[in-house]
Order: sequence, then C-alpha cells, then structure tokens
Amino acid sequence: MNSFRLQLLPIVCFLLLFACREKQEQAIVDSETIDNYLDQVHLANPLPGLAVVVVSGDQVYSYASGLRQVQDSLPFTRETMFFAGELSEVMIASTALQMERLGKLQLSDKVSLHIPYFRLEGDYQDISLHHLLTHTSGIPNFSPAWDMPAFDEEALAATTQSIVYQPMEFAAGTRAKRSPYNIDIAADLLHHIGQLSFEQVIQEHYLNPMGLQHSTFDYRQFDTANLAMPHHIGHWLTYEQRPNEIYPYTRENVGSYGFHTTVNDVQHWMHWTLNHPPTRLFETQYKTGKDTYKGYGWDIFREDENLIFNNHWGAGGFSADMSLIPDEKLGVFVWTNTMDDFNPALISSQLIGHLQGKELTPVKPPIHIVMSKLLAEGRCMEEVLAWFEEEHAKAESSYEINPTLLGQLGVNLLHRLQMEKEAIQVFELAVAEYPDSPQAYLNLSEGLLINGDLFRAKEVFDQAISMKAPTTPYVAFLKERIELALENQQNT
Repeated sequence: MNSFRLQLLPIVCFLLLFACREKQEQAIVDSETIDNYLDQVHLANPLPGLAVVVVSGDQVYSYASGLRQVQDSLPFTRETMFFAGELSEVMIASTALQMERLGKLQLSDKVSLHIPYFRLEGDYQDISLHHLLTHTSGIPNFSPAWDMPAFDEEALAATTQSIVYQPMEFAAGTRAKRSPYNIDIAADLLHHIGQLSFEQVIQEHYLNPMGLQHSTFDYRQFDTANLAMPHHIGHWLTYEQRPNEIYPYTRENVGSYGFHTTVNDVQHWMHWTLNHPPTRLFETQYKTGKDTYKGYGWDIFREDENLIFNNHWGAGGFSADMSLIPDEKLGVFVWTNTMDDFNPALISSQLIGHLQGKELTPVKPPIHIVMSKLLAEGRCMEEVLAWFEEEHAKAESSYEINPTLLGQLGVNLLHRLQMEKEAIQVFELAVAEYPDSPQAYLNLSEGLLINGDLFRAKEVFDQAISMKAPTTPYVAFLKERIELALENQQNT
C-alpha cells in the first residue's frame, strides 16, 4: 500500500464511521409500537376521528382511524379531506416565500402599496407582508364570523376593509399578538400581486408544484362526500359526540382558516419540507420571550437545545398540533375532528419524545371522563367521589389522575351543566387531595362565588394567591368578580 493510500485510509474510515453514526442516530419509526399507542389514545378519549403523521428523516408513518361523521358512521381514512385550521398560515407563508424567490414580491413590501383600500387608525403605512405573516402588524384581533359566511368574489376585500376605523394596538414590528386578520389580509395581498383569485395564486405557486394534489383553499373543490365534519360533546356526562351545526368555513377568512387537505398530503408535505427545508420558513423572525419566537406560521420555542416549530389550534369543532424539529428532520402532526376536552399537543409531545429515545407513557382513560360516566349511570356524587379517593390512594391506578383532570370535572359541572352544589363537592375534594395546587383553590373560589358564598370565596381566593398562583387573565377576572360581588352586597 503506497503512502497516499495510507494517508487516505484514516479519512475514509472517519467518513464511514460518521456515516454509520448518522444512520444510527436517525430516529427509527416503530410503526407497530406507534399503532398500538394511538389505538389506546383513541379508545381512552372521546374522539370521532384521529389522524397522525410522523416523519423521521426518510421514514414516514401515518395513522387514520375512526369516523369523519358520527351520525352516519362514515369512516375517516388517509384520503378523507379535512379542515386544517391555522396550518393555513404555514401554507400562505410558504407561498409568499416561493413568490419572493421567483421575484414576484418582497416580504418587506408595504401592504398599502398593493391594496389601496387597506388602512387603519394609526401608522398603517408601515405594515408590511412580513408583519402580517409574523403577527407583528398591530392589527386588532377579531374572531372569524362563521355564523354569517360570505363566499362572493369580494369577500377578502370586505375583510380588509372591515378594520378601516379600528385603531392599531401597537406600532408595526414592536410586538407580536395573533390576529387572524393578519393572514386574511395577506391572502388579499397575494390576490392583488398574483392578479388571480387568492385560491388560484396559492394553487399555482405552491400547492401544485409541491404535489399536494388533494389540498385546496377553494371550497368549490371540496369533496363534500368525503369531507370530515366537526363535532362537539353533546352531553358532558355521557361524552356523546354530535356533529356541529355550522361548518367552519367562510371565504372572508379563507386566508386564516381556509386550508383543507388529507393525511396523505400532510405526510408528503412534512417529508419533503423536513428533508429539503426552505431556509426562511424555519427561521426565527421575532423574539417573544427568553426562548420563544414567532416565525412564518409558527410559534417557536427552544427545548433541550432544539428549536421546535409549532402550529397548534382548535377551531370550529376541530383541533390539531404540528411540531417540527428541522435540525433533526423530525416532525409529528396530530389532528381530530373535535376540540372539547382533548389536547393534541400532549400526543405529539409523546411521539416526539419517543422518536428521541424516550418511552411512550402508557395511555389511561382520564379520570374525569370515567367519573362523569359514573354520574350519568345514576351513581350519587358521594359514591363517585369515594371511588376517586380509592383510586387515588392506589400505588398504580388504571386511570390518568391529576389535579387538572379532577378540576375539569368540577368546571364541567359548574359551567356546562349548572350543577353548582356538585361542582363545589368536586372542588372541595380537589383541595383536600391536592393541597399544594393553587388552581384547586381558584376553582373552589369560583364555585363558591357562583353559589353566593362570597366571604368564603374571597378567603379561598386569597389562599390561592398566597400560594403564588400564576398571574393570568382568569385570576384577574376572578378577583374583579369577587370584589364587585362583595361591594354590591355591602351596598344593599
């Protein structure tokens, strides 16, 4: 072996070792394990349909189970079209970035230069497409009016014009606060720049080139015979799922909430995007906290040295969570056609952890749902609470038990079923079982307030504050309600 080969050998060995290490470090997608886990999730929670996509490098996995419509027992499959909510923002941002690469626009373009009727009270002339896509424009937040849908050609222009007399909440680029109107106006802007309908612009510049053949923003292309319908819990003791009366679509909000897709298309998009990342889509654009940021369609946070790009939402009877770690080429998407009492982020977090080598936590039925169903069967509250105490005392219960879930039962009884006495019984038990939980005391305080026991409500509230309960809008609102009720009592 000549000297050149001797010099080359260590380099070749290093490269081979590095390649092997790269291959070993890529997370393995264990389809059977994930299948079993998701089957348990679906059994333990009142979900009509459940969709999951997992990507790890070149490996892809998808899951579709349950019903797209419970009334007629219609199955949900990988080909079923479904409402994708705030994932719309990522698609619009991706389209804008693609049009910028083609030289058709700049994200720094001022909105008012392209849309003559765009204006607010304040320095609206400074608002750019970049500000819209990062929710740093200062445009006030309004909820979509799905009860009064508009589908005409001027619907997007009507949305843009509807804020003409609204004052800006802050100067563009100085803060971040989500408003769906940012994305609806961005859609109107793409329409003006592309000189086609918004739906055609996004189809021609992004969805079609990406090969998303079964995805659209155009309601006229919805396959209504194969469309997943939204659901809500019809009764808060039996947890029966019922279809929503209003489908969450109106062209006035097509930008912020108009995207419809399939499991197969989401799988294709995630795999391509993670393995061929468009750089600016995975950049932090605005710092919102110590380790949190806004991106183009993403809330971004740092966890274990990784940046996680998250798109999480619940709207109109649907909910979903997409979490991507571009540096590791990992991604998880979880979706369901209900939004009551289920947090898809808990499932995506478990799956991300599993891909990173952690064990999946065994799935157990949530204790508050089991207790609700016992009440629906005719058990008295005292019997159900005694049963909870027995389960909580066990070294290993068959049910998921924590103060949040027990409190959720009380909240459902208090606000959704107007069973104040029973709710207070639950809250009293939560305080006894979890004496270090400020939220348990806050829940009890609200129950006592609604039941008219004002002095004790104030006493319990003060105890929660002494335990350093977090300052939230709920806490401030509860404090105000208690003080106002006490003041009115003194004046009578």
